[in-house]
Amino acid sequence: MNVLFLLAHHDDEYFVSARIRREVVDGNRVLVAYTTWGSAYGTSGDTRESESLRALMTLGVAPGSVVLLGRQLEVADGYAAASSAKVLTRCREAFRDSAIERLITVAWEGGHPDHDITHLVAKRLATDWQVQDEFYEFPLYTAAGAPPPLFRVNRFSGDAGDTSHTRLGFRERVSAFMLARCYPSQWKSFVGLLPEAAVRYLIQGQQQLRRVAAGAQDDRGQPARPHDGPLFYERRFNLSFESLVAEAAPLLVAASHAT
Repeated sequence: MNVLFLLAHHDDEYFVSARIRREVVDGNRVLVAYTTWGSAYGTSGDTRESESLRALMTLGVAPGSVVLLGRQLEVADGYAAASSAKVLTRCREAFRDSAIERLITVAWEGGHPDHDITHLVAKRLATDWQVQDEFYEFPLYTAAGAPPPLFRVNRFSGDAGDTSHTRLGFRERVSAFMLARCYPSQWKSFVGLLPEAAVRYLIQGQQQLRRVAAGAQDDRGQPARPHDGPLFYERRFNLSFESLVAEAAPLLVAASHAT
């Protein structure tokens, strides 16, 4: 089986690492693609790429199976929305001959604008490739269920729906948690992410995954907000959900007119 993990940033794989490893062990062909490049905080794209490649090689993914869409299109961290239609087109081109049979991507959760845009791209691809029954999302971080300025990590908000848990043995728990060592340039981000990740991986011994539902829309046919209340990127980046959807209008138009 050909399995594509469509991610937004170099380090997103940390939150689905156990599933990546399981797919490799099961003998599936695992492909990993990133929709952005570099870092909004100054870390070079080369550095972040090398960190992700190190992590993916640890999980058994071959470097030749990693596709740097963001680098090819020069889509900087934080700017996926402005290039969303180009990302969709490039994804179609890059995997036209790969016969993707399972698609796993970042959750629709309002954590980071690039995550939500990447999710919308993946949703279109799932329809194109007719893999809706094998289309899954995994959580990273969200403001849902947490008082400001806190956030929840690696946990679906509200009604988790058709959620499965990748159960981890003892060695898998330690390996999943310690994979954070592969990302020294992102240590400031991981300071906030690792405490709850430790609970998920080391204590509960699980990573969450769920099949992506059709998705709700508002009365204008636009994507519905990921959850009630302020989204994390609305709080942190002062970027409204409505502005994000407006900026991603070319993606939504491209999706609706796709053949």
